[in-house]
Amino acid sequence: MKFICISFSIQDLSAIAQAVSAAVSLLLAIFIFIYQRRIDKAAKKEDSSTHDRDNRLDLIRQIIIVPNINILSTFYKSIIDIQKRYKTSPPNEIEKILINDSAKDGFYELRRSFIHLLHAADISLANEIETNISALLDNVTQSIFDDAVDLTDPKIFERKIYSPVRLSQTTVYGLIMSYKG
Repeated sequence: MKFICISFSIQDLSAIAQAVSAAVSLLLAIFIFIYQRRIDKAAKKEDSSTHDRDNRLDLIRQIIIVPNINILSTFYKSIIDIQKRYKTSPPNEIEKILINDSAKDGFYELRRSFIHLLHAADISLANEIETNISALLDNVTQSIFDDAVDLTDPKIFERKIYSPVRLSQTTVYGLIMSYKG
């Protein structure tokens, strides 16, 4: 058996070590480049979706909410203003119908001008708001037509009309302000 004897000088070993080091450095650089590119793509995709969502929210606020928020405030104010009709004596049945029709007209205007537009942007938010206000209107209607409820008494009016209106108003405004799309 013969052994092949390979002899390397220190310069040869140094050159081989430099070549191996350069190859490892090149492979590491390629790995880092590919890894960073994937991270950048993921971040860009996330930024794009966040940007799109923010633009959508801004459009909803500018086109639907801001122009129509006064209608919402007017509706709640009209319900509270029912108290003016109860200052002196309880209204008769015809006056009760007119009071209730006035509240319903406010709700229909709110639905037509605000809630229907909101349906186009976000059905669940619109449904939550409509359900809340509809429940309030049912409560107000029931209180108006219940002969056992004396709305001329400020404490009863507070409990039966004013407090539910404020609760509904706080809830609806909270839904609008916390809306994230």
